[in-house]
Amino acid sequence: AGPAAAGSAGAAATRRDAEAALAALKTRLGGDGFFFGSEQPTVLDAAVFAHVAVLLAAPLTHRPLAITIEREHPTLVDHFRRMSSLVLDAPPPPLPPLDDAAAAAGGSAKAGS
Repeated sequence: AGPAAAGSAGAAATRRDAEAALAALKTRLGGDGFFFGSEQPTVLDAAVFAHVAVLLAAPLTHRPLAITIEREHPTLVDHFRRMSSLVLDAPPPPLPPLDDAAAAAGGSAKAGS
């Protein structure tokens, strides 16, 4: 296997790790508004918000983790929106539309192609 195959395997392993982390965060958040059942955001809420905000709201052309979050972890999307309202003191930014062609191709379709 050449360097491209090794890179592809590494990317797949990284994605699996990220998806497992997102699932663990969803479980830990549960039905609470903030982590640890807190009435106010915690440091973990801030850290999760920062990471999820990049995945959800950044204008990326390759968005497989955003697709995973939006489809499989709606509580993390709700958390993102809740934290956006608190941190930005404004409504959360609109999320870019899901690209079903990218999802079907494993997230590899580029916008505009």
